[in-house]
Order: sequence, then C-alpha cells, then structure tokens
Amino acid sequence: MDKKLIPDLTIEEAASFYALNLCTGQDLVDFACRALERGTVSDSFNILAGEVNPTMSVIGPLFEKGLSELRITKPNKLQAQLNIAHFYAKAIKDGRLTPYQGACKIWWEISNDIENPSALLLSFVGPASEIEDLPERYENDSYDPTPNIEEHKKAIIRAADALLKIEDPSGLLQK
Repeated sequence: MDKKLIPDLTIEEAASFYALNLCTGQDLVDFACRALERGTVSDSFNILAGEVNPTMSVIGPLFEKGLSELRITKPNKLQAQLNIAHFYAKAIKDGRLTPYQGACKIWWEISNDIENPSALLLSFVGPASEIEDLPERYENDSYDPTPNIEEHKKAIIRAADALLKIEDPSGLLQK
C-alpha cells in the first residue's frame, strides 16, 4: 500500500485493503496509529499500534479484533474491491494520485482480479496502458505524445467520476 495514502484511509477502506491482502502488517500498524490519533477507541488498535515486528500472523487477528470492537464487518471480496476502487477514484479526483497512478492501481489491483470486469473498470486500463506506451513508442521520432497523454488523463478522470457513482458492487462486473 502506498504509505502516503494511509493517513486518508477510513476504517472500512483499511478493512478492504486487508480483506484483499493488499497491505502489510506494517501498513496496519501505521493505520492503527493514525486511527488512534483521530480518536478511534479500540483496545486492539492500541496493542496493534505498539507492535514492533508486525508479522501478519500476529497483526491480522489483532486488526480483525479491532474491527469487531468497532462493530465493523470485514467486507466480502466484491465489496472490498468496490471500496478500494472508490478510494483510488477519490485519490485521482483530489490529486493524491495522478490519473495514471490511480488507473494503474485500479487496473492491477482490482480489474485484473475480477473474472468479468465491467466496461467501466476496463476504461481505466486502456488509457493507463496508452500513457505507459506512448513515450517509448515515439522515443526516436519528433512526435510529441503529450497531447495524447493529456487526453488519456482526462479519460481516466471521467472514468473516476463514473466509478464514484457506483454503490452496488455488482456494478464492477460485466452484465
């Protein structure tokens, strides 16, 4: 998980990263510290925040116990995917991630893990792939790919807007 994004995580989002194995034990320790600083009250998060050698076999059960203390249910896989996709879409929109960075995270962490991803999820893949390929495709030419890159970034931002409108996890699947 990107360390600069940990302070912005809600408990539900952290639970989603945990549910999909997209975080480390250290990420959960860092998250617990931030949550306590923001006023979260959890005995398990207090213990978790003090862990020095955060192995997931110790941290995971502590984090789950903390979720239980806070009456937060660990999300199922599809709900966790939607939560994380929303998190990245919000990070794109507010500038915490560049459109390319956010699209790559949605592409590699979410859409690649769904058997039949929706067209909306796939709409992050094409522009991110194009941004990735354009500079090397034209590195020996006088062609400047910058305008095309800007168009792909705009497409990613439009996709982020559309993704944020989805509240039902089944919207991540092809129909």
